[in-house]
Amino acid sequence: MQAIGNKILELNNGNKKICYIQAEFFLNEFTYSIVKKTQDSFKNKYRNIDVLLLDDIQFLQNKPGIQEELFYTFEALFANKKQMVFACDRPLKEIENFTERLVSRLGSGICLNLNMPNYETRKAILYKKIESLPIQLNDEIIDCIAKIIETNVRDLEGALNNVIEYQQYLKGSITVEQTQELLKDYYNLQSAGNISVENIKKIIADTFNITIKELTGSKRTNQIALARHIAFYILREMTELSLSDIGNEFGGKDHSSVINGIKRIEDKIKIDSSLNQQIQYIKKAIKEFKN
Repeated sequence: MQAIGNKILELNNGNKKICYIQAEFFLNEFTYSIVKKTQDSFKNKYRNIDVLLLDDIQFLQNKPGIQEELFYTFEALFANKKQMVFACDRPLKEIENFTERLVSRLGSGICLNLNMPNYETRKAILYKKIESLPIQLNDEIIDCIAKIIETNVRDLEGALNNVIEYQQYLKGSITVEQTQELLKDYYNLQSAGNISVENIKKIIADTFNITIKELTGSKRTNQIALARHIAFYILREMTELSLSDIGNEFGGKDHSSVINGIKRIEDKIKIDSSLNQQIQYIKKAIKEFKN
């Protein structure tokens, strides 16, 4: 999102009014304007810019007041042929309790899914990041980091910084073996060949002493329902499946059922430390599972 803003500034010689803001801060500012009776100032600020970059819009679900304000902000910017970019951590159709007209407006533009960077892209990112650094890493080390870190750019940058700091400590070149040892926590986390839907189902079913058929079926005893909701929660955290995909793995449940199950677990672990510990144990077992 920030890169988009920077590029627009570059293409327009800095002559654009651009605002990047996270949805939480957008809401806080809106609420403050109501308390201080400065709504006109708030509206003028956001309806008279050239580019609005609003991040994490899923934060605005269940908040009709700010959704209405965003709708009219959208309308004003659109009418003046201004540019808007919205980012979300899930498909737009999976955000609950958004007004229909706002969803319609947000979905009227180009919708893009930003996937995890592939191996070649990860290598290119690493090479780009070390260009401006006084220290150099050989190709084998770059290749090693790119193979180990498969999640996101933040993890990639963190791993690179760890390797660079360790090489500076050694006062000499780091080896591939040392790199693997240094990043073994990342490596263990990313032995993702075992993090499959079937393995996750198996481990959760075994943990609750039920069958996979019961886990994915329609029975709703307390134990089975809890196991199923934990499965929803873990699948959402540890895989790239959409809510609809997760529902399909459990007999075709709709995405709202999956969301409700996930939310129940999120609410429970806030007050039940033993449940949180149990989930962490299950996640650890999944990462270490051997076929």
